[in-house]
Amino acid sequence: MELLRDSADAMSPEQRERFLANIDADARRLTRLVQRLLELARADSLV
Repeated sequence: MELLRDSADAMSPEQRERFLANIDADARRLTRLVQRLLELARADSLV
């Protein structure tokens, strides 16, 4: 995201779109990971 912010003007629209798609995919992946970790923590607290 930092690269996009600092270099957005030098990027083509296609490059910007690719970076944004990568940021979106990574954010979704991290969200799923955190959700799974929370589920594990909840399950562990029930035992």
